[in-house]
Amino acid sequence: MHIFSTVLRSFLVLALCGGMAHAADTELRLPAGFHAEVVAEGLGPIRFIALAPDGRLYAKSRGNGLTAVRMHDGHAVQIERFGSGAGTGIAVRNGWLYYSSNTAVYRYRLVPGQLVPSGCCGARAASGAFLPVP
Repeated sequence: MHIFSTVLRSFLVLALCGGMAHAADTELRLPAGFHAEVVAEGLGPIRFIALAPDGRLYAKSRGNGLTAVRMHDGHAVQIERFGSGAGTGIAVRNGWLYYSSNTAVYRYRLVPGQLVPSGCCGARAASGAFLPVP
């Protein structure tokens, strides 16, 4: 439940900070038991987020690639942009960061302690297997 609430909170905060104007009459309404706080600002138009088990946060923007956020005490302490292109979807599973473009699904190997994954490891082929990047 803790990870779910952290992801939901982060999603709400990133979505709000990603490109929405901060108007005085803007009010976020949350169900009882939920709260929101700003953890990072100026990330651009964020569409999807994924949380790694160690607390690294990854966000997929509308058309500017991916953003990695290292958190400490609930606030961003390091923000790095990587990857490129539009698309939808991002997920962390079994040590891999998956994301999609408009035409393919890609994955990066997550390395413990390393904020930005190194080298994209290929697009998913029609067979379902991932093809290595030369």
